[in-house]
Amino acid sequence: MRGILCAAALLAATIGTAAAGLSDPPPPRGGGPCEAGAGPWMGTFSGRRIDPLNDWVWPVSARACFPSEYLCRRWVSEVQTWADLPGLMRCERIGR
Repeated sequence: MRGILCAAALLAATIGTAAAGLSDPPPPRGGGPCEAGAGPWMGTFSGRRIDPLNDWVWPVSARACFPSEYLCRRWVSEVQTWADLPGLMRCERIGR
């Protein structure tokens, strides 16, 4: 009985970890939240991820701001490789 409970707890932890990592895009290295005024370049992304446990498709999106166009485009490229089904991706200058 104890073995069954341990196996169930391990399975629940594994599922929770997989679900938690499902919608976490790469962090914006060199940038940060737009609300904090991280820079004049804003990168946006939307796409979909496939849950490896049950093949469900989940919509995902992210936004971050950067001090340079280069850092913005680098992050958008990283997010594109993270998504299973990438969609809209762009960098644009804000606050001219």
